[in-house]
This record gives sequence, structure tokens and C-alpha cells, in this order.
Amino acid sequence: MKKFGKMIKGILKIWFFYLIVCLAILPLYHKRADEENRECERVLNMAGQERILNIENNVDALVWRLRLIESAKENIMLSIFDFCDDNSGQDMMAALLNAADRGVKVQILVDGMEKIIK
Repeated sequence: MKKFGKMIKGILKIWFFYLIVCLAILPLYHKRADEENRECERVLNMAGQERILNIENNVDALVWRLRLIESAKENIMLSIFDFCDDNSGQDMMAALLNAADRGVKVQILVDGMEKIIK
């Protein structure tokens, strides 16, 4: 019975350590929204420079694409693997059409298309 008690105490210590790390330490290293907006402005103001940005999820990737399209002044060369007729595809097309209406030269290279024509 003592071994079982020691095992439970050990598991509780590990669990408590896990809670401290997840609830107290990790949020200290998470970017706040104002920091992310400053980063966005900094990247968008680097016109004509090569750059790379690691985007971790599809929603953020769509937001970045729309921001870049909106900030384009002369031309957009979009190369994309798959283009679907869903909300994000329609948002992209609307942003590209708006850019073309502003006088931006828009070129699109699509590798795959799914249900574009209904």
C-alpha cells in the first residue's frame, strides 16, 4: 500500500509541475495582439525586400494573404496549389478583384481547382 501511495504522490507532483508550466510559464512567452500588429506593420512596410514568415494556421495565413493583397501597389503574382470555391477562396478573389480595380496588375498561377464553376 505504501508503494501505491508513493506512486500517487509522484503522479500528483508531476501533474502539479505540468499545471505550473502550462498555466503560468508558457503564457509569459505568448505574443500579445499588439505585438503581432506591430510585426504585421513592419513586414508590410518592407516593400521590395525578400522575407519569410512562419504562419502556424490557415486562418492567420488567409489574413496575411489578404493584408498583402490590400497593401500591393503595382503587381501581385500569386502562385497557389489549390483554390476552392469556399469562403476563403471567395475572400481571396474579392481582394484580388479589388486590387485589379485599383490598377494593380494581378497574375495568378493555380495548380489545382475544385468546383470553381457551379
